[in-house]
Amino acid sequence: MASSPPIQIYSLEQYTCGTGEADDENKEEKPKIDKMQKLREINEKSGLVRTVRAIILVHMYNHPYVLLLEKLTGDKSIIIPGGRLALGEDDETGLQRLLAKKLRLVKGPGPYEIINDLLSCWYRPQYTEQMFPYCPVHVTTPKEVERWYLVLLPENGSLCIPPKYKLHAVPFYDLQDGVRRYGKQLPTIPLLVSRFNIIPRPIPQKDD
Repeated sequence: MASSPPIQIYSLEQYTCGTGEADDENKEEKPKIDKMQKLREINEKSGLVRTVRAIILVHMYNHPYVLLLEKLTGDKSIIIPGGRLALGEDDETGLQRLLAKKLRLVKGPGPYEIINDLLSCWYRPQYTEQMFPYCPVHVTTPKEVERWYLVLLPENGSLCIPPKYKLHAVPFYDLQDGVRRYGKQLPTIPLLVSRFNIIPRPIPQKDD
């Protein structure tokens, strides 16, 4: 029987977080567009919407936490870092681009490491918030396909998030029973990563 692939995660205390520069205040703001209306417009123009997201883990007291972003405007939803791929863009290239925009690693001994083994795939059959971990049999062409990948942080670093977002580190025990707060997708994260042998690394001792 094959053993679980090991992954190393590091303490939340080994990272700092800041906010990037806000847009020019004098720049005219674009009117807000409803999420489903935007999805419909992209479908009509370019076809299937492809989305990628990064499951990024840290730990506190050896318990896994996942990094999530909260929108401070609009619907104030809590999301997994990532976003839509450009037309013809592959998953890895797109995810690196989106992380540089949504959760940029500005300091650290190395870049993000994307585990190319697909963690999960979700389908949006209609222009609604509901997504499924399978494509319903009556749906020939879904509106959106969302793919999740496990992404590893280097052992320390500084993260930069966009203005009007807040970074949360959410413990697995909160996600597990958090359908009311987080919806149906996010609480599946602990189960999805359970096939990996998660190794929480201790905080390095400082030299005297």
